[in-house]
Amino acid sequence: MLQFFCIQPPGSDMDGVQATPISDALDLNTALGRLRALTASCNIWRLLAGYASQAPTVPLESGCILRSPDSLRTICLLPGFIRKSIANFTTKHAQFTSFELLQDMYSRMSKAEHQRYIVQVYNNDGLAGLQLLNDVYVVHLAPVGVPCHGPPADLRNLARAMSGVLRGLAALHSEGFVHRDVRWPNVIFLPAEKRWLLIDLEHAGLNDCDCSGAPYPLQVWSERTLDPGGKYTFRSDLRMVAEQLMMCGGFELDEGGKDLRRQLLAGQLTAAAALEHEWLVGAAAE
Repeated sequence: MLQFFCIQPPGSDMDGVQATPISDALDLNTALGRLRALTASCNIWRLLAGYASQAPTVPLESGCILRSPDSLRTICLLPGFIRKSIANFTTKHAQFTSFELLQDMYSRMSKAEHQRYIVQVYNNDGLAGLQLLNDVYVVHLAPVGVPCHGPPADLRNLARAMSGVLRGLAALHSEGFVHRDVRWPNVIFLPAEKRWLLIDLEHAGLNDCDCSGAPYPLQVWSERTLDPGGKYTFRSDLRMVAEQLMMCGGFELDEGGKDLRRQLLAGQLTAAAALEHEWLVGAAAE
């Protein structure tokens, strides 16, 4: 017997890989069964060939390891999740974010009301949560998406991307955390769901944390990022959204986008309130 399935990676509910039948069970011992198997194979090939020209570029092959310039950080794409590691964690990274804070934050982000809106720890083969072994930080993360290297090509999708990022920030902020590294490389696009997701929480901190001295500022912060007194707050994250994500090289923001950006820079909105802005609501309704 032969049957074809569509294999789907874990979704935002982290329920695991799903296999959905896309053909009947075909009996290869009969001429009719073999003919139907050949027909199904040809149809699947046609679908894949038609999709190939529209499929996103795969930036990382399965099993391939990418290293940061200092070789301390690695990411590896594995079936259904990303394996991320940071070597020399205690001496090189804990000055930004402690292991204990990351444990607490990822645990809170796993609540049902947050799971869809921000990257999640993926439990694989009984290895649940974060690990710190021999001073190497390891975490498995899902879902897997297409990394963003800049804004989408049009205003409508830019607004949708902003909604995705703001939902992630709203989740973090509701639990008292700030992201502190909001920029396009820390956003992914999920093609199957046509939405954007905030990732890379390893520089997160607590709201109103003192970032006035070393090892701060982070590389992409501006003179407007911190609040008076050198404090990084919820407003700081939203100013990063305005400065890092809403500066569009290929096109100009329309009046609605400019108004949202102005309010974010001025610290007039929370992440949750920003999601109610007419510019974002209008794009979601289209």
